[in-house]
Amino acid sequence: MIRRPQWTARFLRYGARLAAANEALGPRLKQAALWSDMAWLKERWGGPLVVKGIATPADARRAVDSGADALVVSNHGGLALDGAPATLPVLQSIVDAVAGGIEVYLDGGVRQGSDVLRALALGARAVMIGPELLSLAVGGVAGVEHVLEMLRHQVDIALAMVGAQSTRDLDASFVRAPREWAIAASGSYS
Repeated sequence: MIRRPQWTARFLRYGARLAAANEALGPRLKQAALWSDMAWLKERWGGPLVVKGIATPADARRAVDSGADALVVSNHGGLALDGAPATLPVLQSIVDAVAGGIEVYLDGGVRQGSDVLRALALGARAVMIGPELLSLAVGGVAGVEHVLEMLRHQVDIALAMVGAQSTRDLDASFVRAPREWAIAASGSYS
């Protein structure tokens, strides 16, 4: 604010138009992406296409059929739709749906090393984490290094607790679904 006093004055006088950047990109952003857009994206991108936001086995199969090279099981932090399913409870059914045809990654619900272990045991090839962003803001590079080291240590402890030597040794037998998962899968809340 001190470095850009004119910007600060305009901001204080008129406020910020947060939608301006999206409006400049045109109407394409105002509609949902369609499965038919996948071929267009893949052709223009030219590299591996990873589809994020998969939350059902049906969508996982459509992503494969539409040319995805990998997919990310994600509910976008629950921001896209209030009440969207958590990622870990749906992960194994999505992994089963693609039957090894493409890699599956998990984004969301990873807060500690045992969450990493659960995701890998349920078939995720890798997990994406978010706490490093806050640690960067708070502690810079040293903060990120600290958080990643804590997470690595927690994964090591979780592996020791289940008796596994490596994450490569994990499968679904290492994970017992919490009661809430069983309730959600059965549709019964009694």
